[in-house]
Amino acid sequence: MTSVRAKAKQDNKKHYFTGIPCKNGHIDKRQTNDGVCMACAREKSAKWVQLNREKFLERKFLTNEKRRPQAKLFTKQWKLKNPEKRNALEANRRAAKLQRTPSWADKEQIGMWYSVAEVLSRGGVEFHVDHIVPLQGKEVCGLHSHDNLQVLPWFENLRKSAKLKEKNNV
Repeated sequence: MTSVRAKAKQDNKKHYFTGIPCKNGHIDKRQTNDGVCMACAREKSAKWVQLNREKFLERKFLTNEKRRPQAKLFTKQWKLKNPEKRNALEANRRAAKLQRTPSWADKEQIGMWYSVAEVLSRGGVEFHVDHIVPLQGKEVCGLHSHDNLQVLPWFENLRKSAKLKEKNNV
């Protein structure tokens, strides 16, 4: 009688399921190549990312650089196929910005941040205006005002996403 793993290997499958708990008590599918439980593999991966944060981000950045041309093409095609969805997303962003702009905000100084980003972008690297405290964050939402803005290179801004930037207390 052949084992479930041997059968999965024979069928060229990446995973198989036995229903038997692993040594750590997880009941999950297992990898065909080494028999490791997927839950254990996820835990090991998460632990490595925590211990090697800089290396992880560097690898992620390099991988994203390789995918960038394909991603741009995909995005362009998606925008052409889904104009109503694109318009809705842009409208939601504009509405959030308007709702989060207080009446006392200095519009000249806000404009200055965008001008600075535009001038810096002429040097070859694109710069974005970023909200230090995100407009639509999960933990907290900030305001669209001059004292909540900063200029960042595009890759730093995209890496930060809608999160508060981690501050190193040195």
